[in-house]
Amino acid sequence: MKILMTKKTPILLISIVLLMLGCSEDALNQSNNKLSNMPVDQSNAEVAKYKLSQHVIERINADLSSNPPAAGGKTYYVCDTGDDENSGLSESSPFRSYEKAMSTFATMSGGDSVLLCRGGQFPITTKKAIDNMNCSINSPCTLADYGEETAAKPVIISAGVTAILFIDGGKVTSDQGYVVSNLALVSEKAGGAGVFFYRGVNNVELENLHIEGFGIGVHLADSTVHTVS
Repeated sequence: MKILMTKKTPILLISIVLLMLGCSEDALNQSNNKLSNMPVDQSNAEVAKYKLSQHVIERINADLSSNPPAAGGKTYYVCDTGDDENSGLSESSPFRSYEKAMSTFATMSGGDSVLLCRGGQFPITTKKAIDNMNCSINSPCTLADYGEETAAKPVIISAGVTAILFIDGGKVTSDQGYVVSNLALVSEKAGGAGVFFYRGVNNVELENLHIEGFGIGVHLADSTVHTVS
């Protein structure tokens, strides 16, 4: 009886395998028949659609590679309770000074942000110029605020010099893509400008700024400055 069972088992396995192969072959034949019966126009349309989708994906990837989105940028935090030796990359480890904030803003990558803490005060001791060629319309650089919404705007305090200076100091090479918002710019004596633009600065958004005490609030000083809103 044992010998009989041993001989039957391979026969049973072979039968199951043949049955599975038959089913697989049927499924493959059905798939091939479906493709063969598809109208030529429809088939060509599907291929064209696929190629178009691939082209769009490639274009998007290329754009993201050359212009990383702002959402993916770094955020640098600055507060008058911080320290310029900190990393600046978290609210618990902020930079401290206006100078550090502006030098970071002038050299950071497109899509990055420098945020000043609400309720903080930032006196100007050395004027800093901004000419950051990394910024762009698609990946703007942002100077703004963070912290408790009920607290006062961050205050940049001037002694009569320009608070925020966008200037191309050499050959005119257009830099563009800046956002400045939710800050108070206050001068203790008349002089300078709250925000100054000179030579090839374009596509700048100024939002919800309080500017007080300067000789000029916002100064556009050259015909190569465009699209400041």
